Amino acid sequence: MTNIVDDSGNAFRVDKSATEQSKLRIRKFSFGDGYEQRIQDGINNLEQEFSVSFVNRPEAEMNNLIDFLETKGGVTTFAYSPPNYPSGTANEITSSTNRITGGGGTLSGIIDDGWVLLTGSNSDGGYSVDSTGTNTSSAIQIYQPTLGDDTGSFTVYKALGVVCENWTINIPQVGIVTLQAKLKRVYEP
Repeated sequence: MTNIVDDSGNAFRVDKSATEQSKLRIRKFSFGDGYEQRIQDGINNLEQEFSVSFVNRPEAEMNNLIDFLETKGGVTTFAYSPPNYPSGTANEITSSTNRITGGGGTLSGIIDDGWVLLTGSNSDGGYSVDSTGTNTSSAIQIYQPTLGDDTGSFTVYKALGVVCENWTINIPQVGIVTLQAKLKRVYEP
C-alpha cells in the first residue's frame, strides 16, 4: 500500500507502527447546577494528527521525502492515505475532463474525505477531489488539471489532506536514514 506520493511520482509507504490521534473540538457551556450544554466548534471539528515513521530506509529515498516535505513548507496540503484506508481500481484517466474512471463501482467509498492517491499510471500523485463534480462509485473528478491521458490498471487510495510542520531524522549508519513525522489533517481543497 502507498501512503504518500510526492510531486515527482515517488511513492512512500509508512511503517506499520503509524498512529492516529483524534480529538473532537467542542464548545461546552457549564451552568451552576451541574448542567452542561455542548455543541460542535465549527463544521470540521474533528482534529486528527498522524505519527508516521520510515525506519532504516535508503538515504536517497528519504532525501526525496525530505525534499517533498520541505517544498510543501508546512503550509501546502498534500494527500496522505492512512494504512487502514480502502483502495479501488481505475482503468482510465481523461485529461480533458480531469476524471479518473473505474469499472463496476470499484471506487465506492474512496472520495469521502476529499482526497485520493493515484499509483500505477503516468499521473501518479495526490489529488483533491472536485466536490462540485459528478462523483460516483465508478468515476472521480479532481481539481488539478495535471492528469495525463492513460489506460490500464491503476490503484486509487482514499486519502486525507494533511500538512507536515515537523519531522525528525536519525542516521543510524551511513546511507541509512530513519524519519519520523507528524501529519496534521486540514480541511481545504
